[in-house]
Amino acid sequence: RRVHGDVFLKYQDRLVIGEVTGAKFPKRGKFEELSQVPFAEPSYEQGFASPYYSESHRIFRRELRAFLAKEVMPNAVQWELAGTLPSAELFAKLGKAGFWACRLAAHGPAQKLFPNLFGIKSEEFDSFHELICHDELIRLGCPGLIDGLGSGLVIGLPAVINYGTKAMLDSVIKPCVLGDKRICLAISEPAAGSDVAN
Repeated sequence: RRVHGDVFLKYQDRLVIGEVTGAKFPKRGKFEELSQVPFAEPSYEQGFASPYYSESHRIFRRELRAFLAKEVMPNAVQWELAGTLPSAELFAKLGKAGFWACRLAAHGPAQKLFPNLFGIKSEEFDSFHELICHDELIRLGCPGLIDGLGSGLVIGLPAVINYGTKAMLDSVIKPCVLGDKRICLAISEPAAGSDVAN
């Protein structure tokens, strides 16, 4: 069950204080289009200058958004409501497209597996491209699905990349990034007193 939904239902009489009526909202566009709603998109996508984002970031966002609109969004709400894990076929499709590589730290071994990542050369991929990837994933609006789409990879694979042996790196990174294997970080229950730092 969705915890936040239960909490809202329990306290909604106290939390809902009114309704906006008579307001004219911009027409909602397609998922892959930039929103016309004020402040719905990052400021650099609204024409403001940014010292951090360049044309490669705009291209990356546009290509990634189109990919997610085609491959994930049509079934996202259905998967969310059903509480089902995304299929192995979807994981592999996302992996082969380079999506998993984009969810990991820039300039690591994951991006080197691809010559291009959603319209840009992989050597151009930086931390802001990674941020865009996470941002675009959140736009799906399905928190359970979003967690199912690689939270284990985002938490589990960096530990292998940073602390694993060469044999582990060779046998784990490529299959996980290509979507052929899944990974997670397993830690004992919180009440058991795990000392993760040591």
